[in-house]
Amino acid sequence: MGYVDHAVTDVPEAMATLVTDLTRGGAKCREYADQFVAYQQRRHDVDAGPSAPSGISSLLTRSAVRVGLRAAGLPN
Repeated sequence: MGYVDHAVTDVPEAMATLVTDLTRGGAKCREYADQFVAYQQRRHDVDAGPSAPSGISSLLTRSAVRVGLRAAGLPN
């Protein structure tokens, strides 16, 4: 439980993997799961846009990490 390997490509996905493991162990992490699904949809929408600027999904990922850290009460 709580293991993330090289197959995970970014921080939000690593967090989702850990949340999935925690949920299997009985933790209640529904709010993060819902936010991650919304994040994935938005990232897909941005990446799929024909006029999406290069690097925009990376910017969104960094922003999502900052939000997650702030929500957890950690310094970003």
